[in-house]
Amino acid sequence: QNHRAEGRFAGGQRAGMTFESMQEHMFGLFYVLTEGADGSNDGSKVFSMLLLTIDMLQVVRTLGTIRFGWTVESQALLRWFDLIALITDQLRRWVPYVCFYVLAVVLVIAAMADAIYVVKLFRDGVLTIIWPLKVLRIMVASIVTIVFSTVLEWLLYPVDCSADARSLAQWLHGNGVVCAPFGTPDIFIAIPTILLAAIYIVFSVGTNVFAFELDPISRQPLAICTGRVEAVWTLFKVAAVLLPFLSEGLSPLASSIIISLFAARVFWYHLTKLPFQCGYSNKFRGGIHAHVLWLCLSGIA
Repeated sequence: QNHRAEGRFAGGQRAGMTFESMQEHMFGLFYVLTEGADGSNDGSKVFSMLLLTIDMLQVVRTLGTIRFGWTVESQALLRWFDLIALITDQLRRWVPYVCFYVLAVVLVIAAMADAIYVVKLFRDGVLTIIWPLKVLRIMVASIVTIVFSTVLEWLLYPVDCSADARSLAQWLHGNGVVCAPFGTPDIFIAIPTILLAAIYIVFSVGTNVFAFELDPISRQPLAICTGRVEAVWTLFKVAAVLLPFLSEGLSPLASSIIISLFAARVFWYHLTKLPFQCGYSNKFRGGIHAHVLWLCLSGIA
């Protein structure tokens, strides 16, 4: 019994050391990702607001569809406000949609592989190799935040049977083929894609949490661990993309009510936490959440 107790104690010590080591590596990773980000000058503020607006307009385009009670005309109009969608539409004249799916897979795998590599560099104490950190900063700022909604839609292409996207089955087998992502052989693409999308979502939510949670400023007295608000906003974007896939039996009204409740939760969470350390960011992000909530409620009306 003593040997078993000592074994359990030693195992607990090893687990505690492993968790502390992981915390140190994650702190180093996200400290480097956020180090040097100066948002005090006017140029940085304008650029930051521009990126947040691009992110918001993708959400607006995702919500402003017939799946959430909007008309076809309104759907087409709101699409014009999404810069990423406009660029994609122009490229689709020459590039098949499946290429965007391949691009999303490559970007997501590359971002996660780079993050693992950077953590390994911190673990081994290698501080002379800088390029993986720079690449990771760019990829986190882009696919995890700014173009998250679009990349997730591209990634779900193999299971998308909507009328506005030429299904993978049609691309593989020709026009006239019924879209059946879980039939043979399409399921061998659909299942790994769903798993990769799930990992991508967890990676994005975790990045938002750690980027704030490990910020020394957020640990000062009266400060709040603010990453939770951005994590909930990321989950809202996931819901906006996934709800049409999961709610085939629901009416557009029911889908709009569900997403409106989620939007109200995000807006209220932002107001009670005020996640950013600067006032202009809190005001601008709050305006975005208010606009998204108004859009969701408009789908009900």
